[in-house]
Amino acid sequence: MPEFVVGPRIRQRPADSWSTVIGGFGQPELGRVDAGGLVSPSGSNWTVDWWVRVGKSWVVPAVEPAVRQGRIGSGPVVETALRVPGGDIRQRVYGVVLGGRPAIGVEIHNDLDEPVAVGIGLRPYDRFGERTGIHQQVSIEEGLVRVGDALALVLPRPPSESGVDDTQDLLGCLQQDQSMGWQQGSNPSDRNAAVILPVVHKSVIRFLIPVGDNDETDHLAKADPRSAPDSDMVARGWDSIVNSGSQFNFPDPAVTSLFGAARARLLVASPKLDNWLTTVQAGAGGLLGGLSMGGYQSEVAAALVGFADRAPTRFGGDPEAAADIVEGLARAVSMGGVGDDVLSSVVELAIRWTRQIDKSGEGSDRDKALNGLARLAYQAGDRLGAKELVSQRQDSQNESANFEVLSDLMAQASPTGVWGDDDLAQATRFVTIGRNMVVDDSGLGDKLALLPYFPTGWRGGNAEYVGVGVLAAGTVSYAIRWHGARPALLWELAGTATQSIVSCPSLDIDWTADAAKGETLLAGASDSLPAPAQPGESFI
Repeated sequence: MPEFVVGPRIRQRPADSWSTVIGGFGQPELGRVDAGGLVSPSGSNWTVDWWVRVGKSWVVPAVEPAVRQGRIGSGPVVETALRVPGGDIRQRVYGVVLGGRPAIGVEIHNDLDEPVAVGIGLRPYDRFGERTGIHQQVSIEEGLVRVGDALALVLPRPPSESGVDDTQDLLGCLQQDQSMGWQQGSNPSDRNAAVILPVVHKSVIRFLIPVGDNDETDHLAKADPRSAPDSDMVARGWDSIVNSGSQFNFPDPAVTSLFGAARARLLVASPKLDNWLTTVQAGAGGLLGGLSMGGYQSEVAAALVGFADRAPTRFGGDPEAAADIVEGLARAVSMGGVGDDVLSSVVELAIRWTRQIDKSGEGSDRDKALNGLARLAYQAGDRLGAKELVSQRQDSQNESANFEVLSDLMAQASPTGVWGDDDLAQATRFVTIGRNMVVDDSGLGDKLALLPYFPTGWRGGNAEYVGVGVLAAGTVSYAIRWHGARPALLWELAGTATQSIVSCPSLDIDWTADAAKGETLLAGASDSLPAPAQPGESFI
């Protein structure tokens, strides 16, 4: 059995252990890309690696310390930059749809003033380095690479060199300046393949990794990767979609950036939401609530219709997951745009589930379900019933605007804005906490507290939030602009939120207003007007 020269980056450099989900618009997860640019297509038992020949040497991103990774915009468009003598070679990985068929697009950008060769390898292990094997015969014909009947790669042109071998690691052959072999024997667990494509200076090549069953992927055999959307176009599209709901611009640009990445992660997971809700999967309620807080009404409305049609009157899963769903339903309904028939069905199901949770769940699950049911009752017009439900709670389980938790999540996030394999749960949590720092509508009265908590480090930083959904199908938009040590607040309410009393306790404990729109100069602190800055001092 051959010893592979390198494994994935998590094996070579364990500190770089993250991987980022790649998805397309309205498509399920297409795969993941690790910290070195290794691509793991969903449903495949192989991974796709890349290497670069500069001069006479092969540079391997899985090993090199001079590798940087980040997102292009908010969406799942991931750039891995490899520093080599003379500049950068950049790989970009993103999701595309061609002719209705999903694929992963991969670009290689040569920023150097000289040509390079790029090696693209099919590796018989997963992103953790566990051997999976390529058990079918590999064929390379023109610009197509197949594993059995499955289309694995669609290249922009035939490779200058290629090989398939299950007796040696083809990367090792390249590093030793040997010709690649063509030996497919009886060791499929060691089978690996590689193709070489030249990339001239200051240019880009693009290839596709089809995702799906054979019928879907074969459709891409006639596709020209050069006609596929480029990474910049896809990144702009994702930014537009992420901001199509509410818009969030925090005083700290790093929070804004990570908040956008977390919202995009929720959108990538949204095609699964309908099934997760009706089968009472863990995380379904959080995803529904997170999408609602992000302002994604079409995704939320579709999930509610599916839930009303197909959800069981008695759930068979975990009471905690059911309680999360009840609370998520309440947040989703508050987005508005829900028909009376759907609202009635959702409320009836929530009542039945809450009764079941009361008998079989923990006290915290009961409180969470009661909190959600109270919000649903409020939305349905039963204000007195909502307040009665609130009185039955022992403790509210809403995630508060906890800046310490937000800071911890920021410190734990990778350069691409993910949190390991449990990134969806953490992305949901980040969106929930971040949104709760924008406005507190947790009570059932007609009160909205803008910026319930404002960290000292944000003082002096401007903020702007547009169309943030609040309880009972209203929205709030506002901006903070600083004038010396004092912030100016400009606000506008819409929908039922126009009936609310507005406050901003973190920046002026005494200020309230009952107007639907306006502007005012706040004190600048939660207790009193801060002392003027001394010469040479900042007011921050």
